[in-house]
Amino acid sequence: MRSVVLADGATLDAPRYVPCEAKPFAILFDLDESAAGSDPDARFRRWIGDGSDEVSAVPGAVEGVDALRREGVQAIFTSARRPSGNNAAAAMLAKIGFGEFVPGKTLILRGGDPPISGDHVRRTVAASYCVVAIVGDALGDFSDTFDAGDAARRPAAATETMVAPLWGAGWFLLPNPVRSTATPTTELPKE
Repeated sequence: MRSVVLADGATLDAPRYVPCEAKPFAILFDLDESAAGSDPDARFRRWIGDGSDEVSAVPGAVEGVDALRREGVQAIFTSARRPSGNNAAAAMLAKIGFGEFVPGKTLILRGGDPPISGDHVRRTVAASYCVVAIVGDALGDFSDTFDAGDAARRPAAATETMVAPLWGAGWFLLPNPVRSTATPTTELPKE
């Protein structure tokens, strides 16, 4: 098995991956709703994470995570939310059927001042696990390199570089496993 986490110093045109060695398997799932050009904190206000809002699992997500666990694969959820919401987010995930998550280990909230980069989180997880898949809804969920470049070039960077074979074979661009079902109380930015 090969990890799908890019190693430090790797590029989309010259990818190298964090070695797996004999580490247990894991899959990373992004929890954030992504919207280009919008304020992510505005999206977060729709999902407070304290149990008072209406949140549900995307159909099939709980069953998919359960199947992974039965096969010995660790599900790890990540978010750009602030770590102060760790316990509430873990409780919310349990409430909607995902089971127990351990803040800082299997639930990693990386927001803050300054925020922790997604690449740093992915490499930290890959130090303990062989990350065999990443599931996200935006290119930056797979590598910070996508967010660092020209926005107009992002689609080409995903399909015309040496990482293109990862799509559907380790990198999966899918909806988030959790969604807010509440009507927003504040106007969200137009997309």
